[in-house]
Amino acid sequence: MLRGQLNLKSPVPVKPIYPIWRLVGRLRLLLEAGKVDAESKGRFGQTPLSRSAKNGHEAVVRQLLDSGKVHADSKDNGGRTPLWWAAQNGRKAAVKFFEVR
Repeated sequence: MLRGQLNLKSPVPVKPIYPIWRLVGRLRLLLEAGKVDAESKGRFGQTPLSRSAKNGHEAVVRQLLDSGKVHADSKDNGGRTPLWWAAQNGRKAAVKFFEVR
């Protein structure tokens, strides 16, 4: 396999999505292939959607919502939703993605 290519046929177990923020361009492929767990939760119960909304990663928010593999209203351990995190942190573009859903 050449550098930069993604082998979706390899027998890799499903991984949490947190470590692959830098693979935004490949996220759709990974989600479709079932190679990442889009609903994995971190230490505080935050999903990748919550974390991306909180940190302003609009491209990731859009891809996760478009994938249909995430719950837009999932709550973390403190009862906060991804939309709450986006609004609380002033991520207007991310908030708009939730508003159209």
